[in-house]
Amino acid sequence: MTVTVGIHDLKVKESFTQVIPVAKAFLHPDYHGGFGGITNDIAVLKLEQKIKMTDKVFPIKLPTHPVKADTPVVVTGWGRTSK
Repeated sequence: MTVTVGIHDLKVKESFTQVIPVAKAFLHPDYHGGFGGITNDIAVLKLEQKIKMTDKVFPIKLPTHPVKADTPVVVTGWGRTSK
């Protein structure tokens, strides 16, 4: 398993793209996948090496204050958003 950072188009590998092997995956203890649906589908990945931070690869900025429940936000990712 690998993690790819610094990429926004999977068809184009750019000079700042990094592919890093995963040393270990820590799955949610109550993960269940397969027939009947997927639940608790989250994991923490330990990488074999550090991600090199650049002007193109950097952590997202989190809010510095509490966010109200009705505040509009943008969420990105891969996978289904409904059954």
